[in-house]
Amino acid sequence: FIDYMKSKGKHVLVSVGGRLSHIEWKSIDLDKLKKIVKEYGFNGINFDLGDSDIPKNKKNVDIAAEKITALINSLRHQHRDDFWLTFSPDWTYIVAPLDKNNKDNIYETHNYVDLINKIGISNVDYIWLNTYAEPVTVGLLGPYKGEGGEYIKVSPTDGYSKFLASLGWALTTQDGYSANLSKYGDEPLKIPPKKLVFIIPATEGASARGMIYVLSKKEIDETIV
Repeated sequence: FIDYMKSKGKHVLVSVGGRLSHIEWKSIDLDKLKKIVKEYGFNGINFDLGDSDIPKNKKNVDIAAEKITALINSLRHQHRDDFWLTFSPDWTYIVAPLDKNNKDNIYETHNYVDLINKIGISNVDYIWLNTYAEPVTVGLLGPYKGEGGEYIKVSPTDGYSKFLASLGWALTTQDGYSANLSKYGDEPLKIPPKKLVFIIPATEGASARGMIYVLSKKEIDETIV
């Protein structure tokens, strides 16, 4: 199957991490992952890092970035640079969500952003952004303004296409960075639009973290269009 997909010019990725995963970056041996890639013929790796996989401090960020970079450089050398590195974060890992008062950003860790910045977004092929990892009431500041000229909160309850437009604005424009990252002084993750891919519910009643995300077929169709 993998050889067939590759013959059609497609990439088949092995995913690392997941909901029940826990990665100890100091001790993990990514050479074992290289063996899996070679044995099965994958031409890409996706890091699906959950809460327990994200490096917990700057030292571990540096260790993780160094190990991932060395692994990908080696694999790209073997595959003549046609080897993908991708990440699939929940959107709240890289954009500060809004609290209930619609003013204060909650942001528990900046380490996911630091990890990708340390690796270099130029070395990442795609960010597969999970857009339905949180309850539908959780939102961010979008490009839309209230009567007083201030940016207003946008969540999936305001329409999924509007929510995705707000995520794109927050991650790819200077105004979006400034509006949503005001609560901390760290460097934001600036993603080129061509590298940002939104992951949305595929069917009505899709599940995320055990929560039912009820989008109608009409809403999904409107979002794709």
